[in-house]
Amino acid sequence: MDLYGSLDLTSRWYVKFLGWYAYNRFNGMRSISFSNFEARSSQQHYSNQWGSITETGYKIDLPYSVAFTPLANFGVLYKDESKYTEQGGWYYRPEC
Repeated sequence: MDLYGSLDLTSRWYVKFLGWYAYNRFNGMRSISFSNFEARSSQQHYSNQWGSITETGYKIDLPYSVAFTPLANFGVLYKDESKYTEQGGWYYRPEC
């Protein structure tokens, strides 16, 4: 989910903002194998991710229809991930 906004403070000076949120779900399975030993385990965990970026700039007109726009921006990202645990890891002997 995103939120975007733009504001022209004057005909030359602007401010832009972008903010977002994401929910992530991770699922996985892995095989463990040694000689005469095999096992499988699975995992499932979640994360939340928030971020934003703000930018401002000022347009400077130059000769020959050229414009120069110095700008500055600042961004931040935060991610919170649940604890990773595995289930299973049960042993089974493959048939020969």
